[in-house]
Amino acid sequence: GNLIRGKHGYATEVAHVPIGDPNLLCPVCGGTGCVELELSLEGMLHYSTDLLHTDSLIHRWNYFVKLLSESKLDGREFAEHIGTLLGKLASILINLFDPEVFFITGYITDVFDILAPYFQQQLSQRCKLALQQGLKIQVEKQDSCNSDVFIGLSDAVYNRWEPLR
Repeated sequence: GNLIRGKHGYATEVAHVPIGDPNLLCPVCGGTGCVELELSLEGMLHYSTDLLHTDSLIHRWNYFVKLLSESKLDGREFAEHIGTLLGKLASILINLFDPEVFFITGYITDVFDILAPYFQQQLSQRCKLALQQGLKIQVEKQDSCNSDVFIGLSDAVYNRWEPLR
């Protein structure tokens, strides 16, 4: 019944959980395998070499999403890798905090529908104890990432929180 915000509002910032590619060096912390390196816009755009790197990051992302949605880009490798990685991250958080609801927000919501089967596979595999006890893992995807990008995840979740519902 409580939102996980953290003392300074950064509880949902999980960028440096080391479950990503161990060969990638993080420029922020100096460690390797930080999940942010692959789940960030730059990391996800790695799957499309056709995009001009002179365009803005957001323009490249929107074009990438358009190519995926129109099936003009083979997104299988992208969907499997990113969906699996996101599912692993979610299972860590779900097993650690046992939340009633797990929110998917941010730019990844633009492509979550193609990631969902791989994401769900990881939850089914890695959250077995909760599932065996009959607990449902409620996953909610935000319709649009725009508000969270500007106001922050904790504030966006708080604004939608209905504890008496």
